[in-house]
Amino acid sequence: MSRGGIRCVALVIGVVFLFMLGAGCAKLATEEDLKNLEKQKQAALSAEEKVEQLKREKAELEQIKAEKELELQEVLAEKAQIREELGLPPEEEPVEEAGEPAPEAEGTLAEPGSAEAESAEEAVEQQPEEIINPEMLQEQESTGEIAPEEGGSE
Repeated sequence: MSRGGIRCVALVIGVVFLFMLGAGCAKLATEEDLKNLEKQKQAALSAEEKVEQLKREKAELEQIKAEKELELQEVLAEKAQIREELGLPPEEEPVEEAGEPAPEAEGTLAEPGSAEAESAEEAVEQQPEEIINPEMLQEQESTGEIAPEEGGSE
């Protein structure tokens, strides 16, 4: 090594020594600093516990979601089988946008003259004309909404 290289190494060692010496003379932490440090440590531990709890909860919810999706597929398969047994055409599956649920088809009417409309008419014809709930009937009679029946059970 040359004299210039030795001087450079000696200078670097001297600077490092001075930094180490200066660090040894730094003030010590106060009680307040130690209390704050302990609070930060507890907050960090609490946050880590919360993260773990939320991860477990997320895993449980994802498991429930998977089970419900499987249940939904089974119900849809059963529905398709029943439609097939009734001779109804297969239902078109609605297209879902990314992250958005498909619009519900409830409340839509079948085309007049279609097989679905005819089967719905037959189902209505087979139902009794009026289903009477005795409790509701008594409540309506007591409030005066309807007149009491002649020879009723009262």
